[in-house]
Amino acid sequence: MQFNIRYKIGMRTIKTGLAVAVSLFIAQLMNLKSPIFVGIAAIVSMQTTVNESLVAGKNRMLATFVGAVIGLIFSYILPYNYFFIGLGIIVVIYIHNIFNWKQSLALSAIVFLAIFLNQGGNRLYYAIHRLLDTFIGIIVSMIINFFIATPNNVQSLQYIKENIYTVLKDLVYNIVTKSVNENNNEFKEHLTEYSKSFNDLKKELNLNSSKEKDSSKLAFHILDILEKIEKSLLTILEISPILNKENKDLFYEIYSEEFSSSDRETNDMDIVYNYHINKIFDKILEIEELI
Repeated sequence: MQFNIRYKIGMRTIKTGLAVAVSLFIAQLMNLKSPIFVGIAAIVSMQTTVNESLVAGKNRMLATFVGAVIGLIFSYILPYNYFFIGLGIIVVIYIHNIFNWKQSLALSAIVFLAIFLNQGGNRLYYAIHRLLDTFIGIIVSMIINFFIATPNNVQSLQYIKENIYTVLKDLVYNIVTKSVNENNNEFKEHLTEYSKSFNDLKKELNLNSSKEKDSSKLAFHILDILEKIEKSLLTILEISPILNKENKDLFYEIYSEEFSSSDRETNDMDIVYNYHINKIFDKILEIEELI
């Protein structure tokens, strides 16, 4: 067995531990009987970014409510029946799939099981307390993620450079050269992922824009350029690439290699293709100057 002794403890790890500790302390002050649910909620609610934490926190609150309500209803209809538990889990999963709360499914199922399997006392009282336990953990995680070591816009710019721009630049290369064995549907899936990344980052930057206006404006500007590249790529996906001399020169400037053209004859669509690819290359060079 090998150990990676160079592994560093990240801020998400530290914030998760702090969220659990604070949540359990609050649970003790409130004399809650099942602090484990507070801890579970704090762990599963901690996300990498503030925006993810806010979205996930809202979804998990709603999902926990669903798990509690379904668990309460099923426990009244036919308590302690294992086949009925299975049916209840199916209902919980189905509702989560409808609302796309897949990341909250485990927490909701845990709440459902806890309420359904409760063998003593008032079920409604128990369900309300399980909701309270879970909500405390979720809210504490959201607050800690928002106020402690929030990623700043300088870090966001570095993330854009290393994880979005570089990957998208490589994708442009693959689309133009068709150098990888991927069909257009796979390229479209990649572009959809980048579109989501743009939207998520913009929401994240909005949380800090008042603190760092200059870096925020630059990050937004770069994201706008990347979005335009993504939209232009969708336009040219179905066209087989033949670059004109100007675009061949730009291709060489960006990727430091000669473009190998197709042997087919040129047609009218090549004018459209070269127009859009020229815009894409210009935007890539513009981003390189900015970052």
